[in-house]
Amino acid sequence: MMRTSAQRVALILLMLLGGCISVEQPNYFALNATAAPISSDYHGSIGLRPVRIPEYLQRTRIVRTENNNTVDLSSDERWAEPLEDSIRRVMTLNLANLLPTDNIRSYPWSSKNSPDAVIALHVLELTAKTGKVQIVVDVELTGAVASNRLVRIDGELPPSATGADIAAGYSELLAKLSETIAREIRLGADLRDISGD
Repeated sequence: MMRTSAQRVALILLMLLGGCISVEQPNYFALNATAAPISSDYHGSIGLRPVRIPEYLQRTRIVRTENNNTVDLSSDERWAEPLEDSIRRVMTLNLANLLPTDNIRSYPWSSKNSPDAVIALHVLELTAKTGKVQIVVDVELTGAVASNRLVRIDGELPPSATGADIAAGYSELLAKLSETIAREIRLGADLRDISGD
């Protein structure tokens, strides 16, 4: 009987403590398209393949990296959507502003009606460190414009960056990446027009 009473008291205490302890709710962050619209004579269609990212970034928690190869997973900061989907969404919106065109397609598309320029992005690094963000991405363009190169872009972060700072920093990196790709597509289209192909 005493044992049962002791168990009841312990259970009541646990319930009371459970009501006093608050569980910290995570904060969710999203990337945003920040490339400003420009005027352009580009009239082609764009295809964007699924974005590939490193496995250590394929998680909802925001990841920070340090110089000693340490990876830190945030306990209360989360991405609002899978990062690879977020990157493709933002790149689509940025490119629509920069080329500009409303004819941007997501893979898969019909082989009979392939886009004029197809973009494949393989993100090799996307890092948030103390004071710095960086993206290293293998950019492959096929179709009317054919090229394959590694693009590295750096940006700044506040010393004690929050999830909002990292989301803004990544968004700015993607805007610069979009500008680089849009410039290459426009140049390829101009060269093709000059050659008459």
